[in-house]
Amino acid sequence: LSGVTAALPVVTELRQQSEQLRVPLWELVMQPLAEDGVRELVQESTGRGAVPAELIEWLLKHGEGQPLHTQQILQLLRAEGYLREVGATWAFQPPAAHHWPDSLEKLFLQRLQGLSTLEREALGALAVFQVPLNLATWSELTELDEVTLGRMATQAQVRKLVQVSGADGHSLYALQHASFGPLLLAETTEEQRRTWHARSVEVTSGVAQAE
Repeated sequence: LSGVTAALPVVTELRQQSEQLRVPLWELVMQPLAEDGVRELVQESTGRGAVPAELIEWLLKHGEGQPLHTQQILQLLRAEGYLREVGATWAFQPPAAHHWPDSLEKLFLQRLQGLSTLEREALGALAVFQVPLNLATWSELTELDEVTLGRMATQAQVRKLVQVSGADGHSLYALQHASFGPLLLAETTEEQRRTWHARSVEVTSGVAQAE
């Protein structure tokens, strides 16, 4: 939600321009951001501190001129340590080209390549539930033992597909980015999705009864 919140000022301004110019909002949204627009979006997102010129140039190339795409990329850069706050400034280390293609969609597809069927199904269960899960709950949903699932989760974390929060022994697992969800679910069958939904109801009912 933080990314959406940070993008709201840009969307509000676009709506105001739409009303003033009597131009449909979608026509304004379709116009790619120029350098000043990208710089403003970055400053709104980072809040304070000097923004490296290299970051603006990099975002112009990879953000496709789309405000929400640019915002999503900023989130990923910060989450993965490429963009770090250092005192009153921001330090930017561009990802290696082979780690980060020239578009957000290509990046997500690249990271999903090479997954086994079992790994895709495990991650698909996270996409269905849409909230961070502990290992025990995730195991119940997928019917995989915790040792196997934990090993998969570690590999998925290295590949930047899964993020882990919480302290040791109380770790919670979620997809690294919400956009992975639709890509994963597109490869599952309706029967699989119904099964996961049914199991999620059983699991949440069991948790509620235990409380």
